Amino acid sequence: MKIKVKDQTTGKMVDGEVVKIVEAVEPQSYVTLEDGTVITSRTTVSQVVRLVGKWSKDGTPTYNITANGTLTVNAPEHLMKGASDA
Repeated sequence: MKIKVKDQTTGKMVDGEVVKIVEAVEPQSYVTLEDGTVITSRTTVSQVVRLVGKWSKDGTPTYNITANGTLTVNAPEHLMKGASDA
């Protein structure tokens, strides 16, 4: 399916073609902080559009993606609001 999308390198609207996602593996990233907090992040791609007639300097096709990010924070009890400072 052809659509108009914004070329992020030029800011101009250009022709694009939606490319169907046939498989998606969405691993999570885990970051542990020195205070014991664990942050988990995941990016979910919902649409991919190949820009028609646009390539990078090395000849790779240019794509725009639509994605959503999810961030989860698991903080230790002593950092939670209302925790005693004892």
